[in-house]
Amino acid sequence: MAGVAGGAFDGLFQDGMARLASHVARLRALASGLPPSDAGALLTLLRDAQAGLLLLRARSAGDLPAAAMAREAGRLCLTLDPARLARLPQPARLVAVEAQLLAGRIGARLMADATEPGKNEKPRRRPSRPRLHVVTPAP
Repeated sequence: MAGVAGGAFDGLFQDGMARLASHVARLRALASGLPPSDAGALLTLLRDAQAGLLLLRARSAGDLPAAAMAREAGRLCLTLDPARLARLPQPARLVAVEAQLLAGRIGARLMADATEPGKNEKPRRRPSRPRLHVVTPAP
């Protein structure tokens, strides 16, 4: 991970998962007053943010190559449509904005880590040219 030691990332991971779980609980309490499509979109945002954190954790452990992480991260939906956000009632909008900010940070981290070589990955090597040896005739 870029500039984050293993122990420090574990703390960030636990904090992020706890915050997302809190948002899910708050959203479920508010979901009865929301249209099903809006509640589903918000839950998808939160679940995809959790999946992004899991991808980051696997990448920091060296279990996931950059290409695989980029492919999986491309499937995640880490934003909400502004029109959907605007029509939410105020308490749900607050949860949605907080979740979207956290999801945005996770998305930025995913993009940064997808381009960085992992600690357990071997760097690509250029093909070497055959070495030429100077041979001098024997006297």
